[in-house]
Amino acid sequence: MKKLPLFIIGISILLTACSSSIFKRGQDSILTSEQKFTGSEGLVFEFFENAPPKEVFDKSPFPVGIRLHNKGACDIGVTDPNDPLRCQSLTPGGGSPEIDGILSIGFEDDYLEPPSSLQALLPGIVSSISASKLPLAPSRPPTKGTIFFSLKGKDLEDSQGEKQVITFNMYSKPLSTLDPQTEVRETPIIITACYKYRTSASADICVDTDVFGFKEKQKGCEVKPIELKDQGAPLAVTKIDPQMNPEKDDPGFTRPMFVITVENKGKGEAIQGNLGTIEGACSSTPVGYKQWNRVDVQAFVLDRNGKKEQLNCNLAEDNEPKDRLNQLAGVINLKGKEDRIRCQFKEKIGNDAGTFLTPLFIELDYGYTESISRTVKIKKSLTY
Repeated sequence: MKKLPLFIIGISILLTACSSSIFKRGQDSILTSEQKFTGSEGLVFEFFENAPPKEVFDKSPFPVGIRLHNKGACDIGVTDPNDPLRCQSLTPGGGSPEIDGILSIGFEDDYLEPPSSLQALLPGIVSSISASKLPLAPSRPPTKGTIFFSLKGKDLEDSQGEKQVITFNMYSKPLSTLDPQTEVRETPIIITACYKYRTSASADICVDTDVFGFKEKQKGCEVKPIELKDQGAPLAVTKIDPQMNPEKDDPGFTRPMFVITVENKGKGEAIQGNLGTIEGACSSTPVGYKQWNRVDVQAFVLDRNGKKEQLNCNLAEDNEPKDRLNQLAGVINLKGKEDRIRCQFKEKIGNDAGTFLTPLFIELDYGYTESISRTVKIKKSLTY
């Protein structure tokens, strides 16, 4: 059977604010920081059960329905400056600016066709739109082949994350056009989502400058690996392994280092979190192999004045990766669903600092892409 190209079209979206109240009847239910940054999902989307239907006749329209739900901690395409728990970069200007999400559809144009124009999609969208609906990605106008959308994650007003519902019609072409003898043809409809996301993780880490245990006194904490689960995003920091390294040329000082394990717990793939890569992954624009599975990593601790101090996660002093967040940020590759990176204190610590706990903050900056598909069986219409 001849392989046919997949063509990409954009899907128009109207946003539905399907929010639940902070306070539930009979009990107080307030979203906490711990609840916000829990779970291993970002954008979750699915077809309606019967839209598209399993079987259609040729030369006829049929509906396609998609549900979208941002179950994660971060907004897609928008940020709310009034939300103190929003997922944001830890440094001013750190990471890419907020980038609208993209939803596209692939199909075999020998057998299917979309509405004749973008405007034709709009009347077919399911209503159930609330009065408080958000605008359709106001910062980015629609362009040929793509529609940009915004979708809030879990926040103080909506502990479940925002939902959207979209529908539109597609049309099956006459089977006789390609092969007069064909009675039935199966053809796929593929929905692809591409969006920017972040993971924020934190843990209290023990720093012990008495590496060899020479001081005969009880220590306030113990240096040991810390296991983490998930942080309300498809990528998760799952382990932090602290290592206290004495300075080779200065035995009176220690330079702590942390081996950080990152895992892709979602069903899709990570991509570099910049605009060009995210748009390219949802279009026919080529995306370089180094941009696939790439994650940018930043780590911070608090100094003695309570200010965030960035660690060096670029120990190889690698300037090659394009669009590095900054000179201290590291880059990992999640091709095998898991990778590790080392982040080290920029300055050495005197051994007289003793043993103490310090919070460690880790930020993962990336894009994410995932596809779903459904096969539609086209049957030739009976003619008498």
